[in-house]
Amino acid sequence: MKYHGFATGYLFRFGLSWDQIVDSYLEIGATAIELSLSSLEKLQHFQPSEQLINKLARFPSLTIHGPALEDFIDENAIRELARISRIVKAKIIVIHPDKVRDFFVLEKFGLPIAIENMDIHKTNFRTVKDLEEIKNNFNFKFVLDTQHVYENDPTMKLGEELLELYGDRLSHLHVSGQTKERKHAMVHCAENKKEIVRILKKNLGVNMIAEGWFDDDFPACAKRELEFLEKY
Repeated sequence: MKYHGFATGYLFRFGLSWDQIVDSYLEIGATAIELSLSSLEKLQHFQPSEQLINKLARFPSLTIHGPALEDFIDENAIRELARISRIVKAKIIVIHPDKVRDFFVLEKFGLPIAIENMDIHKTNFRTVKDLEEIKNNFNFKFVLDTQHVYENDPTMKLGEELLELYGDRLSHLHVSGQTKERKHAMVHCAENKKEIVRILKKNLGVNMIAEGWFDDDFPACAKRELEFLEKY
């Protein structure tokens, strides 16, 4: 069974607490959630209450997104990811490979790591050639980001190539598109919806995490996106 849901990051701009964010997603029927912990500080400060842990346990699929901003993923960050993963029983920890200090150290910890293909602004880890070396040397899983694919190759052939490379290790999809205003937009209202749907129509049998920016009519916007993704 496939599960569909959202990353938590964009909701913090509404001033919501962790409990309020989780409650919002449960109320609209999301069955997957990805905890956005994008810096070492956020990792260290994430001390969930028993009440929050019980709410998170209601999602059949729970994943974590590790630091992706200014902080690199060193041993301190890995230990925090391990701590949080144990507490919330995360299925997967998503990592931006350009932030990893040492892949051998990362693998040593034995965490359920999945690397993500990078956007056009990164100098590496965007193409098959970039990511093939990691697959050949490490046992990490893979998360395909549809918008990152589009930025690098609007024909979406790159997406097909990455799926061929990592298909047997595909964990889930990060799903978004773009508009004139947003680099990461909800797919149901994206200008490049047709291109993104080419990936969704492949019926890959994996969960989907929506990463599009919420406009001010949340949660109605989130519910529309959830209903759209559940078609695939």
